[in-house]
Amino acid sequence: MSLAERIYRLLLLTYPRPFRGQYGDGMASLFRARWARAHSEKGLRPRSCFWTEILKDLFITAPPERLESWRSHLSRMRRSHTPRSQARHRDELGSRTSRIVMRRRESLLDAMMQDLKQSLRRLVQSPGFTIMALLILGLGIGANAAMFSIVDAMLFRPMPWERPDELVWVYQDSDDGEPSSSSYPAFRDMADYTEVFAGVAALIPGRPARMITESGDAQQVTVTYATSGLFPVLGLRASRGQWLDPVADEPGSEPVGVVSHQAWQRLFGADPDVVGRSVRLGGASVTIVGVGPADYAGELPGVDTALWLSISASGPVGGSYYWNTLERRDDHWFQVIGRLRAGIDANQAQSAMDLLAQRLASEFPQYNEGRDITVFSAAQVRVHPEEDARLYPVAGVLMSVVGLVLLIACGNLANLLLARASTRGREVAVRMAMGATRWQLVRHLLTESIVLALTGGCVGLLFAAWAGRALAASELSLPLPLTLEITLD
Repeated sequence: MSLAERIYRLLLLTYPRPFRGQYGDGMASLFRARWARAHSEKGLRPRSCFWTEILKDLFITAPPERLESWRSHLSRMRRSHTPRSQARHRDELGSRTSRIVMRRRESLLDAMMQDLKQSLRRLVQSPGFTIMALLILGLGIGANAAMFSIVDAMLFRPMPWERPDELVWVYQDSDDGEPSSSSYPAFRDMADYTEVFAGVAALIPGRPARMITESGDAQQVTVTYATSGLFPVLGLRASRGQWLDPVADEPGSEPVGVVSHQAWQRLFGADPDVVGRSVRLGGASVTIVGVGPADYAGELPGVDTALWLSISASGPVGGSYYWNTLERRDDHWFQVIGRLRAGIDANQAQSAMDLLAQRLASEFPQYNEGRDITVFSAAQVRVHPEEDARLYPVAGVLMSVVGLVLLIACGNLANLLLARASTRGREVAVRMAMGATRWQLVRHLLTESIVLALTGGCVGLLFAAWAGRALAASELSLPLPLTLEITLD
């Protein structure tokens, strides 16, 4: 006997014993035949439908048989009663049994489907109310979804870096004593601490540039100047071509760059031959040597970097000022990120940087005296320690504002529903006169509200997606040409 047949034999216990003795074997034989036919079909749907039908049959037929058995038993016990008493009890029991059987036969799923159809029909018949309600819900939900997507991309979504617990940001102090960016000579001094760092990289993220492709199209883009160690430190690899070669860290070398995967699709139409092509940036020709990873848009969360440019490209693209900063200790432009060696934690790296800060203050007091070097784990920093202190409160205020917008939308929708309910008194009275219970009325009205809420949620997500695309298309040309990479979560 198979497991399915054993389960079915257990389900047959819901029938009274005389019924099982008369029909049990025949029902089991019919079950085996139907099970073999359902088991021969591929997929889970035929089997689930089979069990649904089996349970439905049991649910409809077993209670009447059990009640009939109980009625027969009660009749035998009351044979000593008068004929009038026997008739009265028989009528009461029969009436009660009929009501129970009728309720059992009314499938809950069928009732819900009927409520759904009536709710849809009712909403279609009231287009003015439906459109207004959907607009209210759509704007409220859409504003919250769009704002949460921005906040999530900026502050909460993890960066796709390899083993991020090993990464640290290193900052030199600014003139006011707060962690800021570092000078390029200081970065080279940090890179000498090979007993602490497995690799160190420097970058200047989020710089505006005007790009002209070979076809003559001009685009305002965001570029990041980076050393050759950036992708190795972050554990990233180019999806096409290669990353920047260490030779590109030297001024005077050929200006090269790596285009991001998003910019490769948006600006170059996903051209498979993009590697080796040249683009003009700031009047200089830059050769593309690779395409970035598909799931990586840049070091600034939520901001799409179009190109990572080599240090050798900083002068031709950005001007001689950038090249001059490579030798000046008083110009703090570079963000420094490093990967710790195995067995080294952030506290040990901080001790090493304290020693470096003391040495720099002694050797270059006019530039570094009183300036500490602070180490932050990558999990502690989203954009910059100084900027993060402002971003989180601002994000909280923005989410509170859009939350109030949603609350106002809910209040307006509640008023609409109350006004509509005041005109449905006759409908409710007719339903109750025809036998509808309070639970059935509540279920019908609740189904209508759920349909309205789900449809409004879909409209809201469409609004949020449209807002994200419009924001990305605008490229935020003021004050910087940054492209927020906003995706709904």
